[in-house]
Amino acid sequence: MSSITVTVSARSGKTLADITIDKDATVMELKKVFAKLKEDMYPSRQRFSLPPAAGEARGKALEDSSKLSEYGLKTGSVLQFKDLGAQIGYSTVFFWEYFGPMCVYPLFFFFPHIFYPFHTRPVQHALVQKLATAYWCSHYAKRIYETYFVHRCHIILANLRAPGDKGYSIPKGFLFNYITCANYTAEICGWLLYTVAVQALPAAVFSVVGAAQMLQWAVQKHKRLLKTFDGKEGRAKYPRRWIVLPPFL
Repeated sequence: MSSITVTVSARSGKTLADITIDKDATVMELKKVFAKLKEDMYPSRQRFSLPPAAGEARGKALEDSSKLSEYGLKTGSVLQFKDLGAQIGYSTVFFWEYFGPMCVYPLFFFFPHIFYPFHTRPVQHALVQKLATAYWCSHYAKRIYETYFVHRCHIILANLRAPGDKGYSIPKGFLFNYITCANYTAEICGWLLYTVAVQALPAAVFSVVGAAQMLQWAVQKHKRLLKTFDGKEGRAKYPRRWIVLPPFL
C-alpha cells in the first residue's frame, strides 16, 4: 500500500486541508475522509476537480467510483473543492414523487362525496374501478420498493451488476433477451390496458405522455448500449434486439 498527500483548496486558492490517503483509494473514500475533517460537508455535498488546464475555465470533475491513481494524483497534487450546498437524496425525492399519486388516487375512490358533493346518492363501485385502483396503487408501491431496494432499476437489470459495480451491462433475462428496454415495454402495455379498462380521457392522456417519454429514454439507452458494446478492442458486441415496442421499434 502506497500513500499520497494531496492538498484540497477552494477555487480562491485557499488551502482547506492536506489529506494523506492510499493512492488507489476511490474519490468517494477521499470524500469520506474530508467529511471527517469538515463535519458539515457530507460526501454528497462535495465535488472535487482537477485544476483547470491553460485556457480552460474549470477542471475535470472527479467521479466517485474512480481511483485517485486514475487521475495521476501524487504527493503534492492539488484538488479543487466545491461545496454543492445542501443535498436531498434521490431516494427521498422519488419517494414523495411516487407516494403522492399512490395516495391521491384512492382518496377519490373512497371519498367521492368530498370531491363530488353534487352526487348525493351512495356510490357503487364497479369491479373495473376496484381493479383500476388496485393497479394504480400497486404500481406506485412497486416504484417505492425499487427506489429503496433496487436502486431505481428493474429487478432483473439490478441483478446484472455485482455489488459496487456501476458500469453498464448488456441486459439479459426473460424479455430482456429480445427487447433492450423490456421494463418500459411492460409498463407501456400495462398503462394502455389500464386505459382500455377505465375508458377515461385523462387515463389516455396519462398513458400517451408516459409512453412518449419512455420511448425517448429507450431510444437513448439503446444507442448508448450499441456504442458501449461495439465489439471492438475486446468489448462485447451488443446483440440485435428490438428497442422497446416490437414489431414497430
